[in-house]
Amino acid sequence: MSLTVHRFDDIHAFADRVVPYLIDRESEHILPLGLINTWRAAGLPSEMPYLGCAQRHESVVAVMTCNPNFRAVVAQSDDGDAVRALADDLCAADGFDTILGAMGGQQVAKTFADQWAQRTGCTVRLNRAERIYRLNAITPTPYVPGVYRPPTDADYELLVDWLIAFELEADAHSPHTTPRENYQRGVRIRAESDPMVRGFRVWEHDGQVVSMAGYAGPTGNGIRIGPVYTPPEQRGHGYATALTEALTRELLGMGFTFVSLFTDLSNPTSNAIYQKIGYRPVIDVDEYAFTYPGGG
Repeated sequence: MSLTVHRFDDIHAFADRVVPYLIDRESEHILPLGLINTWRAAGLPSEMPYLGCAQRHESVVAVMTCNPNFRAVVAQSDDGDAVRALADDLCAADGFDTILGAMGGQQVAKTFADQWAQRTGCTVRLNRAERIYRLNAITPTPYVPGVYRPPTDADYELLVDWLIAFELEADAHSPHTTPRENYQRGVRIRAESDPMVRGFRVWEHDGQVVSMAGYAGPTGNGIRIGPVYTPPEQRGHGYATALTEALTRELLGMGFTFVSLFTDLSNPTSNAIYQKIGYRPVIDVDEYAFTYPGGG
């Protein structure tokens, strides 16, 4: 059957084409659906992302997005040739030949990464093995002292510090050269966005902010929590559990029928915490990092 690849420069046209395909497996597609719906609501980033799909005749069989100088997000697909065709097309697009990596369900991520390595000569490393969890109903957890609230202006620089610390812990292999002002802008945008699209919440105890959680990426029926971060000196008190439970409860109260999140499979603590609240596994997701000849 004929396989064709389509690129889009209009987020609404792209969404019209691919969302029906993605929504059929909504819980598995929380990242691509979340990105698409956020861009529809708030506009595309200043640097145009790659928006592509592969079709056999009139049917979408694979979908991919990628921000320049970041990683490709590959949707679930049963068509390996379509995933490879999207990798080839992304490689041919201006400004995307040295992306940082790729993530998606285990098989599609590996298929994409192998094709990318063949096209570019890069070295592929499995950077992180993750799992998507979904919650429809909360299992209440024991009481933890503190106050759940949105951040104030006085909290913003602390959120920036913690977001940087979260990324350092999550990916110790990365050079982490992103300027602080990029994090500052990202925190401000998320904190000031439509609360149905994205935001931050914090847990405060004895007048001190002790944990943070973000949320973003509405998928249609659900929304995703992340990142969740508690500094090392405040861990072991249940703050992250209480904060995640409270945020989950708020999001369900806003009308979402389910809430999702990613966990790092190498962190048994976070996986146990979320399951206590009522989150259940959906699918395992792999994130690959690419290193290019000459150190790029």
